[in-house]
Amino acid sequence: MTIDGTVIEHKRLLRRTIRFGPSTCFLCSAPLRSKNRSDEHVLPKWLQKRFNLWDQRLDLINLTGIPYRQLTIPCCKTCNNIHLSKIEDIMRSAVEAGPSAVADLPSATVYMWLSKIFYGVLYRERQNASTGQMEGRTASRDSLKVSFCFIHLNPGAPSSRRSHPR
Repeated sequence: MTIDGTVIEHKRLLRRTIRFGPSTCFLCSAPLRSKNRSDEHVLPKWLQKRFNLWDQRLDLINLTGIPYRQLTIPCCKTCNNIHLSKIEDIMRSAVEAGPSAVADLPSATVYMWLSKIFYGVLYRERQNASTGQMEGRTASRDSLKVSFCFIHLNPGAPSSRRSHPR
């Protein structure tokens, strides 16, 4: 079930064709064009600045590194500015208020946010591997699909039935 009460059927979601790539929204699989494209920072800029991560490097699964500031994934404006911004605003407010405010958040909210980060890292790693920017072990297409399902099957997930401008 999603925030708006839409029920997502597990079997239907697993059968759904999920597209991955630099011109596809990581969340809804919408094709991206200049009009609807808005790259998403996997770890939000506010978090990177607050914890001085902007100029630090993250080691990925295949042991290659990437600066946090460059850890972005393709996203449509609808997913980024409507669906993801809601959860980012909630998390940012809680982090700024302190540990007890984060602890008081519904577990579904924290799960959704952490799932987006986890899936985003895997997505970016796979994207880099497919363009030859990285070598070595990377997340498989199957592990991306499983992660995609996690992010869409939890109670706070954006609906996969929602229409997106193309």
